[in-house]
Amino acid sequence: MNPLKRRWVIILLVLLTFWPLAHRVLVAKFNVNPWKLAGWAMFCVPNPKTKVRPYGISKDGTKGPFTATPEDIYEINIYNHRRGILGSLTPHPDEIAKRVLARHPELEGVGVNIYQYHVDLKTALLKWKLEKGLALRE
Repeated sequence: MNPLKRRWVIILLVLLTFWPLAHRVLVAKFNVNPWKLAGWAMFCVPNPKTKVRPYGISKDGTKGPFTATPEDIYEINIYNHRRGILGSLTPHPDEIAKRVLARHPELEGVGVNIYQYHVDLKTALLKWKLEKGLALRE
């Protein structure tokens, strides 16, 4: 076998050998979806679900639903999809709240609640994790 080809085969085998370990670290540390990125952890846990729930903050400080524009819905759906795959490697929820707030001058602020269930490594139970984002007018 050609020495260059042999070297590439060895490099590929080393990468394939260590990828499951690297993937496991990504799943544990950054809450990356174990079913994505060619990981083998998918055989250990159900496919985690992610829910992104935005809410508006009116001028008087009350929180509640607001009329989302098609751009808001599209952006929230894209963020939800990416968050479901990459976990906390995606931008912080404050970023999407800022972008949605920019399209709504009638609101004093926009909050985003992200619910994602994952396997608790200590108890091996599925638990919901909540992460919040917030953007307020200056």
